[in-house]
Amino acid sequence: MIQYEKAFSLKNHIVLITGATRGIGRSLADSIAAAGADVAIVGTRQEDAERVAQEVHELTGVRTVGIGCDVRDSAQVVAMFDRCEQTLGTPDRLLNDAGITTLKAAIDLSDEEFKNVIDVNLNGAFYCCREFARRVVKKGIKGSAIVNLVSNSHCIVTQPQKESAYNASKAGLLQLTKTLAIEWIEYGIRVNSVSPGYIFTDMVNKEDPAWIRQWIDSIPMKRMGTPDELSGAFLYLFSDESTFTTGCDMLIDGGYSCV
Repeated sequence: MIQYEKAFSLKNHIVLITGATRGIGRSLADSIAAAGADVAIVGTRQEDAERVAQEVHELTGVRTVGIGCDVRDSAQVVAMFDRCEQTLGTPDRLLNDAGITTLKAAIDLSDEEFKNVIDVNLNGAFYCCREFARRVVKKGIKGSAIVNLVSNSHCIVTQPQKESAYNASKAGLLQLTKTLAIEWIEYGIRVNSVSPGYIFTDMVNKEDPAWIRQWIDSIPMKRMGTPDELSGAFLYLFSDESTFTTGCDMLIDGGYSCV
């Protein structure tokens, strides 16, 4: 019989989380730490990362570190992992949550605006995955896991907002997830993803109320999800209960992508 509290415990694991200072990433940091993992909180601004790391430590008692990093810069990604190793040890779990969007029609997008979204959402995730894999392979760590936060926009077109760069980046991230899952089986690295639909966060609350009403009307469950409703998926994918799961995308969107 499975002892569920023990089965989904992340005690003795080190999880590095990008995009952890706000939104979904911030909520997941609390959930992952509450499951017992030591956590590296990564954000664009060092002061924000340090503040959240302290908050998570005070809430859960686990070891934390705050790290500022622009994931578009592969040299900064290397330095980010160096900092994590120096303070917590080599992470054996990676959550790629750093992401941005540009709400503009494709015909009006500049080269730089399109490239910036791809650089953060896709290239940045690749840099983090690559550096993570290099380190766990070098140290002979088996049973490690990566979970990429994708989006249901990998399989639908967001409406009414125009997000061509975002949608393209998330479709690319899903395929990257599946490709790395197969390539890295030999190293004992599981690579999976979670694809949320519309999740109510402080950032969503700033959007046009008419957009929010349209989103809710389009969701079969007639409501948006909450960050807490995603945590179970991540706990499973990071836990030792998911040792036969790789290349999987967990779509959590209240049925939105089914209609």
